[in-house]
Amino acid sequence: MYSSLVTNLPKQIMAFSPSVPFHEALPSFLGHADVQAYLEAYSSRVADVLRLSTPVQRVARSPAVAEDHTSGAAVAGGGAWEVDVVDGATGRTETQSFDAVAVCNGHYALPVTPSWPGLDVFRGEVMHSVDYDGSKAWAGKDVLVVGARASGTDIAREATRHARSVTVSDRECGERAERGVLRHVGEVSRATEHGVVLEDGAEVPADVIVFATGYEYDFPFLRDAAGVRVEVESRGVRPLYQHLFHVDHPTLAFVGLLHSVVPFPLFRDQAQWLAAVWSGRARLPPREERAEWQLSQLGALAHPKLALYLGPAQWDYRRHVCGEAGVLDEARVRWIDTSQAVYNDAGAARKGWPGAPDTYRAREYSVDFATGEWSVRAPPDGAGHAAAGGAGDATRAEG
Repeated sequence: MYSSLVTNLPKQIMAFSPSVPFHEALPSFLGHADVQAYLEAYSSRVADVLRLSTPVQRVARSPAVAEDHTSGAAVAGGGAWEVDVVDGATGRTETQSFDAVAVCNGHYALPVTPSWPGLDVFRGEVMHSVDYDGSKAWAGKDVLVVGARASGTDIAREATRHARSVTVSDRECGERAERGVLRHVGEVSRATEHGVVLEDGAEVPADVIVFATGYEYDFPFLRDAAGVRVEVESRGVRPLYQHLFHVDHPTLAFVGLLHSVVPFPLFRDQAQWLAAVWSGRARLPPREERAEWQLSQLGALAHPKLALYLGPAQWDYRRHVCGEAGVLDEARVRWIDTSQAVYNDAGAARKGWPGAPDTYRAREYSVDFATGEWSVRAPPDGAGHAAAGGAGDATRAEG
């Protein structure tokens, strides 16, 4: 996580719930240290049940348990799962028994790096964005950033402060465009000693190649899990029902797989649903319906890599999850609706090209989730307007 990282979402919609907000004195767009402090404070309430420095080596079905209850309820004392962990203090491996297992290991640890022809002869520096922590060392150099989503956009913008040239390569960049030292190009065909060749045949010089190409899902503790099938391919995980419950074994759940979302509140919604199911307060449909949902979801994808992308669909997904969990009351609906409106406003304020100025991060939001009213003050040199609205509204008034 690079030292200059600032959130691209306002804090008002990032909190786990309106009752546990970020500190009011903080700006709307936060540095990573402020987010870490929030998470540490939030997790302190469950510190008595956390066991740190205890790597999980294996998660497997107990041989004594044939299958999960069809409703997804966890049988208390049933011991459906065996978990091997390593005690951080003694180094000894021990096996524990659990009625249900929630996998919450994140998906930003295993970088994806393209394997271009010729990359082995490239004489410059090659790195993944996971290792990025500033661009000062690139002074006077030609930098190629591969990928144009959040990290690629930030790295490209920061690199323009020091580099001789910055080129962003991405399939969505379309036609080549130049903005000062920054230019956008299409996809790379191969690498050379001193740069790359694009698919259209154009050559791009490069001293540094930064792969902002995302991450793969990884569950090393499930690879030898007897009786459990978990497939990870093309940035998808299956078989899952509603991106959460294992289709065949619903007492195994995966929280936080979805991307291009407002993460913390969505993950809390998922946790509330699995808690409702495992406690018996809510029921899942039969296995056949769960499997059919998975198949229909895969069949509707424009590309397999979009299996866990939500984007604008996250709001209906949250409403569905909260409804299934039995927590979709008026206050929850208003919270989700208002968050959606603020999210849309913040997104509209971002420049639509990689490496663009991030003046949107100077915007300051004020949100009242009790009433659904919100407003925002834009920076003088930014969007040039103030915006205000209620839930689902984003009316603008010229400033």
